[in-house]
Amino acid sequence: MTAPLHAAPPGEETDAQLIGASRQDPDRFGVVFDRYFARIHRFIDLRLGTSAADDLAAETFLHAFRSRDRFDLTSPSARPWLYGIASNLVAEHRRAEARRYRAPARSTEGTEIDGHDEHGPPRTERSRDRPGPRRVPRSSSTSTRRPSPGAPVPRANTPRTCVASCGCRAGTPTRL
Repeated sequence: MTAPLHAAPPGEETDAQLIGASRQDPDRFGVVFDRYFARIHRFIDLRLGTSAADDLAAETFLHAFRSRDRFDLTSPSARPWLYGIASNLVAEHRRAEARRYRAPARSTEGTEIDGHDEHGPPRTERSRDRPGPRRVPRSSSTSTRRPSPGAPVPRANTPRTCVASCGCRAGTPTRL
C-alpha cells in the first residue's frame, strides 16, 4: 500500500504550507527536504546507481528550492512535484550519457587512424642503444609450429603416415 499524498503527520504543516512559508522564510524548505530526501535518493539510486543518485538527489532539491514560487499551493503534497523533477533529471542524465558515448564514435568516422610511429616521440641514439626484451634464438628443431586450435590438421598426419614413420603395426595409432 502506498503512503497517502498528504505526507505531513497529523498536527504538522502540509507540504504546500511549508513551501508557501518558504517563499518568505527559506529555512522552512528544510522540512520538505527532510521529509523526502531519502525517498528521492532511493528513486534515483534504483535507476542510475549510488554515485549519480547523490548528485541528482541534491540537484532535485536545489531545482525545487529555486522554483518553489511555481509550486501549486492547492496541492497538499510536494511528493509528485519532487518525483517529477527527479524523473526529468534522470532522463536528462541518461541523454547526456548517451551523447558522451556517441561523440567519440562520430569524431572518428571516416578518419584513418595512424600508427604509433607517427605520433610517438622521436627516436634518439640513446633510445636505440637501450637494451630491449631479450630474444632467444630458435633452434632448427623448433621451427615447425603446432596448428592453432580449430585449424584443420595437415594431411601429412594421417594414421597411415604415422604407422610408416614410427614403424608400428597398422591399428596402433588409432588405439592411442
